[in-house]
Amino acid sequence: MNDQLDLIRHHTNRGGEPLGDLLWWELVNATVPRPMLQKFWVQSALPTELLPEPPSTEKTFKIAAKEAQVGHPDRLLRLAKEDEHEIVYGLVSEKRDGSGGLTYEQQARITLLRGNDSVTSDAPTNDMVRGSSSASKTCAMFTRPTTSGGPSPRRSIRLRR
Repeated sequence: MNDQLDLIRHHTNRGGEPLGDLLWWELVNATVPRPMLQKFWVQSALPTELLPEPPSTEKTFKIAAKEAQVGHPDRLLRLAKEDEHEIVYGLVSEKRDGSGGLTYEQQARITLLRGNDSVTSDAPTNDMVRGSSSASKTCAMFTRPTTSGGPSPRRSIRLRR
């Protein structure tokens, strides 16, 4: 160990004792409700100023749309419009004709109104869309099949702020 420190000192031309350690970490694919994350954070004696910011309504909506795409190979969720007033996703059905051609048909529009954080759809009964919701509480407009191996019940994608 001392040989390694001596080598580092030699190449940095500064000498002296090490000042400390650097640690990089990343939390990926975790589903933890915000209050539970805060509780664990405080219990672990981590500085609260380093607690990640809660996701915005817009980010929650976009993540839900991305995750809802999984398990629907014949349907696509496409960003149709994004401006200062709203974000609109189009739910598109893709059909193959067997001879190399594709046919597309829009089944639904899912809209996030940025001014009041409301989420609406023009087809709330569509099996990939759940009825209107307040995006500030949850973004459960999209559904996807579970991968349990048996029948494929739908489950909601719920992303809490």
